[in-house]
Amino acid sequence: MAIQGITFKNNYSELEVRIKRTPHFKITTHYIELFDRPYSVSNNVFYNRYKSWERCRNAFSNAFINRNINNPNYGNLALNLAWYLASWGMLRGSSFLLQCDYSVHIVPIRDILLNKKYEKLFIIDPLTQSDEYLELLFGGKNILSKNIPGIVKELKDYYTAYRGVFKKTKSDDFSNTLITKILLGVFGCIPAYDDYFMKAMGYYGIQKTFSIRGVKSLLNALRNYNGFINAIENTKINFNYVCAPNNKIYTFMKIVDIVFWKIGEKI
Repeated sequence: MAIQGITFKNNYSELEVRIKRTPHFKITTHYIELFDRPYSVSNNVFYNRYKSWERCRNAFSNAFINRNINNPNYGNLALNLAWYLASWGMLRGSSFLLQCDYSVHIVPIRDILLNKKYEKLFIIDPLTQSDEYLELLFGGKNILSKNIPGIVKELKDYYTAYRGVFKKTKSDDFSNTLITKILLGVFGCIPAYDDYFMKAMGYYGIQKTFSIRGVKSLLNALRNYNGFINAIENTKINFNYVCAPNNKIYTFMKIVDIVFWKIGEKI
């Protein structure tokens, strides 16, 4: 079965998924080929919008690695985050960020995203360390023997308050798309819960809400369907080779994001 930009070949393990209309939907998957040499000269190797994510992720990864050597350049980090968000649709006309310059991101970068209590999000394996992973995202009581609200709540509280300057909003109606895109751009630790991604999630019978329960549903699906894991891992290797051969910044969850996004775009 082929979807534009994605190819499922027929000589590997079977992946069983459940969807509402068809109780047992099966596809066979050997390898997922996402692009035809996406960074070839003909496809603008230096200007493809995936480079916005690469540059953002790389900037924050370097800030994390060098955190004990150099003081972070918060302005540069904010510029990288702002441009990546713009490249991926977060500065549309209805967005409050359209009314802001890049410096709106400096405070959450300094006080939240680079806070030591969340630094493990740079390296954590969501599949094997899921309890700690979910606590870092949504809050818990046992991380470093301290209560933490979770990075999602902290980011929502900041951006909701700032958005209130431009719009009348409530904290519980804040878009999860912005928060997950930020987490994806900085840590590469969660897919962006945008329309295409959630459309693909629904197609495969995975809960679409960005919540503890919803993320557990995604993690369980990824664990249970070895065909998906193998295909995504192969794709990760391909991306590391084609896109960033000397800098392996494409995380497992970033590849999950790309694969589901491309599927959601076409179904």
